[in-house]
Amino acid sequence: IAANEGLTLTVDGATGRINVTAVGNPPVAENLQPATFTSEKLPLLSRVPGLEMESLVPQKLIRKHLSALTEETSEEETMEVLETISDEDLRSFLFDIINLVRAGDVAAAETRLRLRNGEAAPVAEAPALAAESVTALANSDQILVWSELTENEKDILLDPKRFQEWMLLLHADQKEVAETDYEKPVVLTGVSGSGKTCILIHRARYLARKYPGERIGILTLNRSLAHLLHNLVKQLCLDGEDKNIHVLAFYDYFRVLLHELGPDKYLDQLSELATDSLDMRRVVRQVDRQNLAREIDHRSGETLEDTWGDFYDQQHSDLRNRRNDIVKYLEEYRIDASRYLREEFTLIRSAMAAPERTEGYISFDRAGRSIPLQSRQRQDILRLLLFYEEYMLAGGMLDVLELTQALLPLWRDIRELPPEKRFRCVLVDEFQDFSSLDLRLIRHLAPTAENGLFVTGDPVQKIMVKRLKLTDASLDRGSAWHVQICKNYRNSRQILKAASALANRYADIARKLGEEIEALEPELAVRETTTPIALKTDKQIKKAWEIAKQCMKNANTQAWTICIATATPESISTKEILWNAPLDVSAEILSGDYIKKPDTMVVSTLHDLKGFEFNLVIIVGCEQGKFPAVGVHKDEVWRDALRLYVAMTRARDQVYLLYEAHPSPFITDMQSDVQHHKESLVTDYQTKGALEAAAQDRAAKPHPPSRGRTERWQQWLTQPSLGLLRTYFSIRIQGAQDFRGLSGRALNERMEQQEQDFLKWLTTENLRKLRARDFFRFRNVGRRLVEQLARELRERGVADFLQR
Repeated sequence: IAANEGLTLTVDGATGRINVTAVGNPPVAENLQPATFTSEKLPLLSRVPGLEMESLVPQKLIRKHLSALTEETSEEETMEVLETISDEDLRSFLFDIINLVRAGDVAAAETRLRLRNGEAAPVAEAPALAAESVTALANSDQILVWSELTENEKDILLDPKRFQEWMLLLHADQKEVAETDYEKPVVLTGVSGSGKTCILIHRARYLARKYPGERIGILTLNRSLAHLLHNLVKQLCLDGEDKNIHVLAFYDYFRVLLHELGPDKYLDQLSELATDSLDMRRVVRQVDRQNLAREIDHRSGETLEDTWGDFYDQQHSDLRNRRNDIVKYLEEYRIDASRYLREEFTLIRSAMAAPERTEGYISFDRAGRSIPLQSRQRQDILRLLLFYEEYMLAGGMLDVLELTQALLPLWRDIRELPPEKRFRCVLVDEFQDFSSLDLRLIRHLAPTAENGLFVTGDPVQKIMVKRLKLTDASLDRGSAWHVQICKNYRNSRQILKAASALANRYADIARKLGEEIEALEPELAVRETTTPIALKTDKQIKKAWEIAKQCMKNANTQAWTICIATATPESISTKEILWNAPLDVSAEILSGDYIKKPDTMVVSTLHDLKGFEFNLVIIVGCEQGKFPAVGVHKDEVWRDALRLYVAMTRARDQVYLLYEAHPSPFITDMQSDVQHHKESLVTDYQTKGALEAAAQDRAAKPHPPSRGRTERWQQWLTQPSLGLLRTYFSIRIQGAQDFRGLSGRALNERMEQQEQDFLKWLTTENLRKLRARDFFRFRNVGRRLVEQLARELRERGVADFLQR
């Protein structure tokens, strides 16, 4: 209240909207607000709609000088122009208008104009209208009624240390959605920054109070976001309601269900699809049903990502022939065939249960995909998909799509689970990342219609190659309530304008490919900040850290509100960004605990930013030829564009888009809504990664004769370890060699060259890249030998690859 002394609360006679403006500050230079710089650099008074300067200032010369004032005009020059106005009341009014626009608050300037014109009145002069307007829908996004707040909510408002809990404060219109009883499922869609997650958390508490002792489930797609939601639930539910609210990543809960109900029906379906495959039947018989659906092989360290790479490289004759034909066809479009094929598997498994594929996929419309596939090619892809499912099963692994496939034949069993295994009510966050089949299954988790299912999301944030049609999940407008929120509470006008321009352009492209993407038109915020900046620089990762530190220094921003994200994790990884962190900065990978660590900056990929929010987002890798990703068909880059939209709308106040050579086409698409700058790294610095590497080198003892790194590793390692590394090099690095037909001399020369190549490769940098799974796949290699190599490397400062 003290900080806003001198401001005037007004109520609009036509709309009932309560606004704040400034009236009557003495028109002197000391009272001028610091100017907020914008890329448009429009004259200040031209930004206020309805301000008729000719009627206010009849003197043409004075009007000309007033109309030339911009944010770059100095305080002294501004006051000199105002002092030419003899009418003190008019001078004071124009001073208020100019001051408000200089501060970036055009809405308050409009309110000041309406106050002068009699269209609005001070609250003190219209108490009856003000009292009525306080609880009106027109003010639901900005007014909280103090007498209606709980003591905890009052504490949050008055305690600056509880900054993160502002994420949980509801406006009245949001509260109505959160606390209404619905007799059928609800689909809540809203623009980015409209408070969908906040509504979901409050609804979970409302339902926990309404149904005491019954389980309320919140599902989302990844663990990081689930952890954030869990933290928010704990913060909100101070009366113990959280004990009945279970926040889970969708994969984790479905895996629990599969272990509870068993995979036999699913395995039978696969066997029926592969009646001619002895391998599939053998794998099905050998499946460890107690440990199925792992994400990592604890013996080899293999992950689901590794499984795809190894499957794609398989040389099984039937698989190879079908794969090579498809790959050859896809590569004619100059794309990454491996990525495209994997995405096609995703599309199939997100749209059809296993028994439906044989007929269904042949005539499938393949919404969102642009490369045509003929009937024969689709049959080959279905066969390759079965090979991939067999390969996952052989390792005891199932990805999230296959988990859904495994549970589909169990939907009746899911409905009959005891209450302690399912939920009275289910809430789903970011539903656009789920598939039709996922949502169809989730509906069975809460079979009671009243308040049973509540899903929230933003269709324009759909960035995955999954089939999502709400009709297929019985969530169309006839089967469910559909509620929309178009008010953006988070982003500044400049950020939302740029991001929405990008989203609308590429959402239209996606719709033409058959995707159900509805780009809601957001209500632009009244708050103004600097336009997003596209920055060409020389060392973009270090420049990102420099900008982040400068922001903290200038604006006193807390570290947790700053995120550095990579648009191209294939070329700029999150680990590389952390490696380049300055020594005096605390930073870590983004997780759901980021709101608990106000002194720590975070690093992320664009994909993982969804659901989080920051003051400043700095995006590296916005480079032509890298973003959109190489190997993506030109008609399908819309997914990368929407990823950028998601990342930009995570920022409240500022966005930087960094690149080194040429800007991404996405930056060009936002040409008129971003500022373009060029700036090199101002001050270089020592990084945490370089310091860590130096410490590891110093820790490597005893120091051998200084003759070169490869010769030292030859001396440091035992012969069994060197032999294991030679095997790794010849298979994984160099590839199979054909020695057939060589003379004895030629063979010796080839072997000598291979040894020289091995010694050149034998460096600390390459040894740090080793992974345990690569060794366990070699024949006749036991764990003891691998552990010996790991121990010898660890003694020389190379991190234990068995732990990776």
